[in-house]
Amino acid sequence: MIRHHSKFTFLWVILPCIALSWACAQSDRSLRETQSALSQQATLIKLKSEEELEPTIVVQNLELTQKAKQLTIQQTQAAEQSMRLTSVYQQWIEAQQFITVTIPPVPSVPSPLPTPTSTRVIDMKKEIFSAKILLFEYMAGVYNTQRYVKEALDELGLSYTDTKDMLGEFKKQLMNKAADDKNWDLIIAADESRSIHNSIKGEFFTLFLQSLEEGGAVILETWNLDTIKDKEVTDLLDKCGLAYQGDLYDLRNELQIFYTPNPDHPVLTEPNRVELYKLMNYWDLKGDMGDVLKANSSGKATILFSRKPDTPTAYGTLATCFGGRFIIQTFSSHQYAKDQMIALWQNYIYQTLKNHFLLAP
Repeated sequence: MIRHHSKFTFLWVILPCIALSWACAQSDRSLRETQSALSQQATLIKLKSEEELEPTIVVQNLELTQKAKQLTIQQTQAAEQSMRLTSVYQQWIEAQQFITVTIPPVPSVPSPLPTPTSTRVIDMKKEIFSAKILLFEYMAGVYNTQRYVKEALDELGLSYTDTKDMLGEFKKQLMNKAADDKNWDLIIAADESRSIHNSIKGEFFTLFLQSLEEGGAVILETWNLDTIKDKEVTDLLDKCGLAYQGDLYDLRNELQIFYTPNPDHPVLTEPNRVELYKLMNYWDLKGDMGDVLKANSSGKATILFSRKPDTPTAYGTLATCFGGRFIIQTFSSHQYAKDQMIALWQNYIYQTLKNHFLLAP
């Protein structure tokens, strides 16, 4: 009984194992079939992709080939250009070598040692007080008029040779030397004459120019340039950097107040600060009131008084040039207040003498 039961049990054990083995075999077979199908599908996809991509690849290969040809051409051109540049450079080098060989270098010359400059100490006060001054002051026959220039010199305490209004004596002194046979340091011609016959003109201007070119100083008051205007006047004005511009005639009072393009110029400030604003109406306003000057392009002259504002080179009635050794005034001193004009004349005298002695050896 026991032995029969053992056989039955064995069958129940072995049959499931057989069934499992068969199932596994079937499963393995299905897997292999699936793998084979997938492999075939992948091959078909690859072939199809290659067919679709083949035109694109061909185009890309063609473009690469063309670029390679262009690169080869560029490299060839670059090589040819490099050869040409090398040839040009070699020609330039050869030219430089040729120039160097044919033109010997200039021998270097050692620079000379600087020449020591001597320092000159000027006692300006002593020089001015010992100056040789010649004065001519003409009031056109108005003998009771105060002489502004004489008073300016007297107030400064300077000595001078006074020819008063004697034109002949003035000319004689100009043509001769001073007392010790030396040139005049300063010549003053204050001419307020209205007459062409009695005015400073002609050869006087030649003598003024001669003195200036020799280093002397000149102060000239003349307001008759519109009448004289001779060659000697033109020569002096031209050397000064000035030219006659026009006439002052029949001016109202407000038009006789001059503007100062250079208000801080030494002629207007040393030793006195001067402004002309007080009219005396000494002369008939319907008559000739003077002249106006303009500076030329040389830049030699400086306009100090002008009839119009913002005109530093024109409509001038007071100007200086020759390094401050020449001052020309083209209006009447007596048309303005005495105290202002004497102060201004003292500035004229001081500045022209100072610049003269600064120039003197």
